[in-house]
Amino acid sequence: EQIIQTDTIKELFYIQNYPELAYCATHCAWQFLGMKSLQNIINGFLAHTKFFENTLLKIIEVTQEKGKNIIVEGVQITPRIYSIIKTKDKIGFFLTIDKQERLRRFELKNNRRSIKNYFWYENVGVIILIDKYLKNEAIKNNIVILENKDIELSIDFIEKQILQKFNDFNSNLQLEKEVMR
Repeated sequence: EQIIQTDTIKELFYIQNYPELAYCATHCAWQFLGMKSLQNIINGFLAHTKFFENTLLKIIEVTQEKGKNIIVEGVQITPRIYSIIKTKDKIGFFLTIDKQERLRRFELKNNRRSIKNYFWYENVGVIILIDKYLKNEAIKNNIVILENKDIELSIDFIEKQILQKFNDFNSNLQLEKEVMR
């Protein structure tokens, strides 16, 4: 019923004069902590995504209160945020790709732009490190990890998983109602 992209929230942070760390490119957040190191890459990423936590959690809460479903898309919806969402009927997906596919998709995206983004290429190593970190965190938080080699197959898989979760949740509600009678 509702889709939220974290990049939209990032733009709002920019408009509302948040610190630059809040709206910078995720793979550049390490620069606010000093030298490029594994620790600064991860800590920069975490500091960046921390700005999104309260906003995302509030959007999810309000959407739930209205009885609606929501899809949140973006790297800033971290496994940590997923772990503190207070609903039972949630399902999380972490989509990952290998370096070769990532570079191919950078090229596809850049071909559609009037102004090319070369930061992706320059920071592919940082992006891959963040991806590996998130994949490990996803495992810890029981998030479904999906090798996103074919977007159509990925979407089909996600749709089936969501429908199954929705059907399971509704079945459990029916059982609870019957038990209460």
